[in-house]
Amino acid sequence: MNDSFAGLRRRGDASLSSDPEFGSWEKHSKGIGSKLLAKMGYQPGKGLGKDHQGIVTPISVTKRARKEGLAASGHERMDVDHVERLKREDEGVHKDIKFKAGKSSSSYKEPQRQVRYVFRSLEDRLAETDSHLQENPDISRVRVIDMRGPKLKVLDGYHQINLSSDQDSEFGSRSYSEFRTTRSDDRSSSEDERSKDQSLNNLDKKIVFGETQIRDLEMEKRSIERSLAGSKSTLNSHVKIYKRLNELVKLSKMQTQSNEVAIPIEIDEITSWAVNWSVTKYEFKFVVQSFYFPTIERNLQSWDPFNNPSDRIVLFKTLKQSFGAIDEKLFDYLMYDVWLPYVRRKITQGLSMKHDCDKIIYFFECWSDLLPDWLLNLLLKDVILKKLEEEVQNWDPLQDLIMVHTWIHPWLPLMVDQSMETVYEILRTKLSKALNKWHPSDGSAKLLLEPWQRVFEPRDWTAFVSRNIIPKLEQTLSGLVINPSRQDLTNWRYFKNWKDMIPAEFFTRCLVKYFFPKWLEVLHSWLSGSPDFKEVIEWYSGWKREIPERFHSNHLVQEAFQQALEMMNHTISSPNGLISYPPIQYPPNTTTSIHRTDQSSVKKIYESDPLNLKFEDLIDRKASENGVSYSPLQNQFHDNIQVYKFGKLSIYNNHTVLFYKKDGSWHPITLDDACKEILPKRQ
Repeated sequence: MNDSFAGLRRRGDASLSSDPEFGSWEKHSKGIGSKLLAKMGYQPGKGLGKDHQGIVTPISVTKRARKEGLAASGHERMDVDHVERLKREDEGVHKDIKFKAGKSSSSYKEPQRQVRYVFRSLEDRLAETDSHLQENPDISRVRVIDMRGPKLKVLDGYHQINLSSDQDSEFGSRSYSEFRTTRSDDRSSSEDERSKDQSLNNLDKKIVFGETQIRDLEMEKRSIERSLAGSKSTLNSHVKIYKRLNELVKLSKMQTQSNEVAIPIEIDEITSWAVNWSVTKYEFKFVVQSFYFPTIERNLQSWDPFNNPSDRIVLFKTLKQSFGAIDEKLFDYLMYDVWLPYVRRKITQGLSMKHDCDKIIYFFECWSDLLPDWLLNLLLKDVILKKLEEEVQNWDPLQDLIMVHTWIHPWLPLMVDQSMETVYEILRTKLSKALNKWHPSDGSAKLLLEPWQRVFEPRDWTAFVSRNIIPKLEQTLSGLVINPSRQDLTNWRYFKNWKDMIPAEFFTRCLVKYFFPKWLEVLHSWLSGSPDFKEVIEWYSGWKREIPERFHSNHLVQEAFQQALEMMNHTISSPNGLISYPPIQYPPNTTTSIHRTDQSSVKKIYESDPLNLKFEDLIDRKASENGVSYSPLQNQFHDNIQVYKFGKLSIYNNHTVLFYKKDGSWHPITLDDACKEILPKRQ
């Protein structure tokens, strides 16, 4: 830049305003532009505005030399000579077009333009500008705003650009080359400062990072030191425990060899390790299980739990209290791992339920406060119940002199949470088999069954007596001979002895079916002669007393006594005696009965007749007669019907049709064929 800036205009230059080509483009139009200007007062050769203060020469478009700055030529609008000089400078750029021979014009391609550059220094351009300003003094009188320095300066012309108008400004006394060098030095100095600042920032960051890392390392060091100190303390504790355990092991071996039973270490010493030697809960558990449990196990070898059950109770109470302070489950581990195996072995190998029942129960009563509920139930279910099943299976009701209830009933209070049905099922099968050849004259059956009446479920007891007792009593009662002159009450006594053992409806049914019809016939025959009515009344009253009073309220029993009284009254009141008395109808028809008040109850009694057994009861009776098991299989159904185990067969009952499983499929079978199917397998 030398002495001109873009945007500077010269006023009063009429050389271009009088140009004949000025506005020549209006010949191609109607001249509307010049007409409008003329109406507004415009005069050619003068400027626009009220006072013609506008510029006369319009803004011209001047082509500049390539790579030439805006102020390189001093001003934007130049005179003709200067324009011609720039044109001559452009002659350095020329075209060199060559055509290749033999090529048609259609294949012509414009060659690349070759450019020749002419370089001139800034001083040469400034000198040319100065000379140009001297030739054109009007340009030097233009006010110029110089913004190249740190302060804004207003010059009177371009010729003052290179003069030092400000003596205090260091910038104005320098040449452009010096200024560029200074600016370059300033930039270098600024870059150095920025580089130094960046280096200082990086150093600060490194220092902060280093300090943080040092703090972290110090904290880690302290943590490692604490861990190391704890590890050393733990190691020392373990060394002490190891030495102490070695001493105790030697002492324990010596006691074993000398048959001593004392425990070589007090439990308080072991529990003190957890406090004094910082033994963790897991380590304490490991020490106790690996050393102390075997010591307790050796100590139990000399203990007879069923002859002296309270001998180790004090020891185990102390262990429970001491272990509970560290780990509540540790005592449960001791009982399960040490105590339970020893007691189970003693029960299964050396004891009998029939002979040692009282000892075993007393043992459980002594240890009931120390045994957890889950351990007691486990022992009863897995040891006692299986032992009972095994001994009931081996029990012979015809040969064994010890009554079975004497060694099973004492377990009932302890077996509240356990099901004894498996034992009862085996027992009923054994009893049914023993009663096959039983006669009511044998009173031992009543003594054997009486303790089980309230132990068995009512349904099971009713089914059992209906299969095994009622048929024999009916047979006995049917053989009763009623003779008023010489009455034998033996069979009646056999029947009556079971009045409290069989349900009331069964007892009444036997009377109605097998006793009262014969009794009324005998009375009718007796009254047909010339009886002594005093003897008749005594005979009537005696039999009424023989029938238990609790059965007198039954309407069928009342009907029988009522008919007997009617016959006696008819005999006394009628001159013809019993000749005119209607035939005896007993059991009476419910529609013509004297007591018609409750026909539904009569129907219910007949429907509940044990002789009219259901098909399921018939299957149960057949199983009992053949001495095979008949029980439901757990969680086994076919078409929502329970599947039963009948001997070795799997069967189910579908509306009185029996099916059995063979080769994975179900086939119908009769009950007799099912019995034949299982009999060879049993033999």
